[in-house]
Amino acid sequence: MRTVYLYLLCIQSIIIGSVVCAQVGETDSLKRVAWKSKDDTSKLLLLTKISRQLNRTGDFDSSIQYAKKVHDISQKLAAQYTEGGLENLAAKRGIAMSYNLLGINNTAIAHYGDALNDLNTFLELSQNINDQKGIASAYGNIGNVYHEQGKYPDALKCFLLSLQIREKLKDKKGLATSYVSLGNVYGIIRKPDQALMYYNKAIKLFEELGDKYSLAGTYSNIAGLHTNKGYYEQALKIYYAQLDIMKEFDDKQSVALTRGNIGNIYRFQNNFKDALKEYQEAEGIYTQLDDLSGMALSNINICQAYTGLGDYRKAEAYGQKGLEFAKDVQEAENLISAYMSLHELYQKTGEYQKAFDCFKLAVCYNDSVLSKENTELATRIEMNYEFDKKQAVIKLENEKQTAIAATEAKKQQVIIWSVCGILILALIFVLYVYRIFLQKKRANIEIVIQKHMLEEKQKEILDSIHYAKRIQTALLTSDRYIDRHLNRLSNNEN
Repeated sequence: MRTVYLYLLCIQSIIIGSVVCAQVGETDSLKRVAWKSKDDTSKLLLLTKISRQLNRTGDFDSSIQYAKKVHDISQKLAAQYTEGGLENLAAKRGIAMSYNLLGINNTAIAHYGDALNDLNTFLELSQNINDQKGIASAYGNIGNVYHEQGKYPDALKCFLLSLQIREKLKDKKGLATSYVSLGNVYGIIRKPDQALMYYNKAIKLFEELGDKYSLAGTYSNIAGLHTNKGYYEQALKIYYAQLDIMKEFDDKQSVALTRGNIGNIYRFQNNFKDALKEYQEAEGIYTQLDDLSGMALSNINICQAYTGLGDYRKAEAYGQKGLEFAKDVQEAENLISAYMSLHELYQKTGEYQKAFDCFKLAVCYNDSVLSKENTELATRIEMNYEFDKKQAVIKLENEKQTAIAATEAKKQQVIIWSVCGILILALIFVLYVYRIFLQKKRANIEIVIQKHMLEEKQKEILDSIHYAKRIQTALLTSDRYIDRHLNRLSNNEN
């Protein structure tokens, strides 16, 4: 059985090693292509991708160096194309992105002051070129810094601003990221139902996008909620599944974080020996990455494991070491954990004054993070966001109704003018027909008059003729009369 186990372990190591080598090979290939590229715009895109990959694999120093190269090439491009155009816009975006990359890396190594300066510059530059996607990303990354610092109301405000922009852009990937960030805040301020609601929204989008990496991280956050509720077996199942995926992507930070989460479950089950192994694995990765925040967390966890095993000397050493790291990065969560771990240790060693002092400091930091005012402020911020969102919907609906009413009014006006136009045309036509009718009527009257006049003239002529004829008839002697007189004359002569 042991032989089979070792064989499987070797096979798994080979698979994981091949994936890691593939990713390293891809980064090397990108480097070769980037430096051979003569087109500065293409080179910018490649260098940006390299910086992101190096950040994901935990090589923050190299990632920062490539971010600076992105900045230098972008500045060079901006100087060449000062009159606007696509090249100039690409240069400005490149400069903005370089600050984003620097901010992300400084957040990862817990240089929060530098991170905020970089990300605020990224925000300002994105606003100057009206890059909405960049603005949303800036707000989200600034929110991450506030989250790490324990400033949850500020983090929530930034996450909601980012969400608002991404909703307008319908940016599924960005929306899913915002949902995860909001879920993380609500998980911390002990509103698990709201946290789960946002995680489930993120899962739905990551599944649609086929984003296996982000999906695993979101399920890991849900596993944290299960852990808080005592559903340890469910949480362990998720964490181990996530661990394999994070190894595939060579995401050392996430591997370390998952190791720590698995260790927490073992510790809650009083399995301090296995918990210690997981914590030590995580501590080794965080040290390799020079991640002060992770080093603080892992040392505090090791302190708790040694306390459970009864090795109080080692527990105190790791507890104090973790406390120093937590003070360096000023992370409220780690400070609370460090003081509470030392409080439990000193209680067991009978050093009650030290225990009481640590407890007071833990409560002080805890109150600052989970105070009623902070919780109420966070609730108020979300309520304001939801109210503004509803108002925007109402405004949009009103504008839509106004537009519809205006369209209908315009349509009615067109109909009225059309009817009026038709009526006017009809009236003109009627007048035209009536005019023709009058003209015909006048013509007919004139014809009748002329006919009558003609008939009168014809009658006059005929009457004249008849009259003349009568006169002529009256003047002429009849043939009989002439004959009678001629005969009479003849007789007289005889």
